[in-house]
Amino acid sequence: MTGIAWDTSLQEHVPAHALSRVAATGDLLAYAAIPVGQLWVGPLARAYGGFRVVAVAGVVSAFAAVLPLASRAVRGLRHARPPGDGEAPCP
Repeated sequence: MTGIAWDTSLQEHVPAHALSRVAATGDLLAYAAIPVGQLWVGPLARAYGGFRVVAVAGVVSAFAAVLPLASRAVRGLRHARPPGDGEAPCP
């Protein structure tokens, strides 16, 4: 779900000349976190137990998903209207 919102926001609000760079940077940061997490999960599970590590990872993941909503700019972001769309938006 967040991937759809991210891609839609990119396409609607990032200028065409910068879209590739912004998307690539976002993907790089997202994918770089995967091996970091994989490297840390084993030692952390051994030290603190698997359930605790999974529970903390779930809380951190949920917090990271909701954190952008703390920004007024993110909450106020509206969909761009399609070119030539003269109709009123659906309620």
